[in-house]
Amino acid sequence: LQLEILYPNDPMKYRMKGEYKIDGADSLVRRIAEHNDYYVLIIQYYCSCLWDILIIYQVLAMVFYKYGVKSVLEEMDDLNTPLLESKLVHLVSPDNPVVPNFVFWSLFCSFFAYLWSKNIDLPAAMNYTLPLFLFSLKLHMVPPAMVYISLYGEWYWCFAIYAVCLTLMVVFRSFLSLDPPIGGRYFFNDCRTKHLFRDFYYNEYKPAYLRNLKARQSGAISVNGNEMKRKL
Repeated sequence: LQLEILYPNDPMKYRMKGEYKIDGADSLVRRIAEHNDYYVLIIQYYCSCLWDILIIYQVLAMVFYKYGVKSVLEEMDDLNTPLLESKLVHLVSPDNPVVPNFVFWSLFCSFFAYLWSKNIDLPAAMNYTLPLFLFSLKLHMVPPAMVYISLYGEWYWCFAIYAVCLTLMVVFRSFLSLDPPIGGRYFFNDCRTKHLFRDFYYNEYKPAYLRNLKARQSGAISVNGNEMKRKL
């Protein structure tokens, strides 16, 4: 599974066996995976993003249970009648606020769950700048913390996990300078080589981009040095 998901060289996979097999390809792929510690950092990064996504869903589930489901269960337990039909009739009566409350919290949590499903790239962005050693820490410590909170804690305790991770990230990125760099951004190579293109960006690319942007905003487009007006 790790090989299929994480190994970046797909053509090499097809050389390991089958019609396009090449002798030695299998051992080469295995040696590359071993050399990269079976891509453990990528696995930790994926899991860190997954935990951050699940924490918010856990918050919504705990909120829904506490303010929506629990009130219904308590209302049914308080009734003296043992008949389920009588309890249901009492719950749906017009003067009973339990069912409207349940519907409200159902819609509330469903709405925010939908919003979160459309913005799950936020945890990826946060973990992208996380110091590398925190990947392993989150991988092993966050799931037990989530289980403990779900059993013995309150829903707002989940945000303490975010607070701890953000605090550690700021502290280690601000006050520590290690070699090799510890940030996930360096691991994914966006900071390792960008200094090579800094002069090109500021001296050539950015001025040209701003000129073209101004031309587009004014209704003119620069093509081969000639100005052409847009035709509607």
